[in-house]
Amino acid sequence: MSRADARALVDAARGGIRALAAYVPGARPAVAGERACRLASNENPLGMPPSARAALAGLGDVSRYPDNDGRALKRALAARHGCAEDCLLLGNGSSDLLFLVASAYLEPGRSAVFARHAFVLYPLAVRAAGAAARIAEAHPLDHAEPLGHDPETLARCAGDDAAVVFLANPNNPTGTLLSDAQLRALLARLPARTAVVLDEAYAEYREPVPSAARFLDDPRVIVTRTFSKLHGLAGLRIGYAVAHPDVAELLNRARQPFNVNTAAQRAACAALDDAEHAKRSRQCNHDGMQRLLAATRALGLRTLGAHGNFLTIRFGARGGAFLRERGILARAMAEYELPDWLRLTIGSPEEMNQVVEALESWE
Repeated sequence: MSRADARALVDAARGGIRALAAYVPGARPAVAGERACRLASNENPLGMPPSARAALAGLGDVSRYPDNDGRALKRALAARHGCAEDCLLLGNGSSDLLFLVASAYLEPGRSAVFARHAFVLYPLAVRAAGAAARIAEAHPLDHAEPLGHDPETLARCAGDDAAVVFLANPNNPTGTLLSDAQLRALLARLPARTAVVLDEAYAEYREPVPSAARFLDDPRVIVTRTFSKLHGLAGLRIGYAVAHPDVAELLNRARQPFNVNTAAQRAACAALDDAEHAKRSRQCNHDGMQRLLAATRALGLRTLGAHGNFLTIRFGARGGAFLRERGILARAMAEYELPDWLRLTIGSPEEMNQVVEALESWE
């Protein structure tokens, strides 16, 4: 087959797919084994819980397919959140579930709403489905929650016919947070047939941690959570959704069979019960966040919200190079339409020492 034939096959793909740019993950060291402070991907600096590591050590034979229904993990999640097991859906990371919702509710002629500075997978999922994106402008920088979600604008963009609203809370990359009262007020203004994806990838960093089942009285709301952040299982790719049983059953029809592997299910069950690791992870995040906030304030650097495990900082054009020269990898925010900003994950105490020492030489 010639290059021209391959090009013709690419051109034959759906327009929504052809228009996509592939997702670009956070920066990694350029050379294998190179020492670097890797703060670009919002991973847990404490790693996976010891209990999850032990569960994987005893994994045994994996020649059989995993439990397609994830029954053990669903039982544990149902007990944790106080909901029925049929309200739960497992995914290959919560990103799997975002695309699953898009595949179920979006198509050409339909639209989805998300904020201007929202998780980059939302526009990818919308465009891949061939749907139209309605972008809600963010609060201005002088607002108490700068560049975060503006409920008024989200409701106006949804109009009377939006099929899906994607809303991360806390929001990535702005780190901002809407209260449950604000979310309820927003829901009251959205169309009755609009699915609302409440992406709570960073909710476990809140104290007290809200139940993912607290919106089950509203069948429009689909709450997604992940084991990649607080629980430290990013490499195993596992997340879950909590939704009305009828909605969960609908989404389950479109779910890829065996989409969550045996190792991920086993480790997630162990991680969910590891209260000590969760406590240590929250404390590490809190302490590191306070250190980073103090250091940036001392330099007069502008920061956004601090409700997740990262802080987005306005360094200007030279910030990325400045940090790389000091062995610190941050996430550039140009793809989020914040070209002068960098997002820094809260790292271990040693990593935060390196960051604070680097910032002391910032001019």
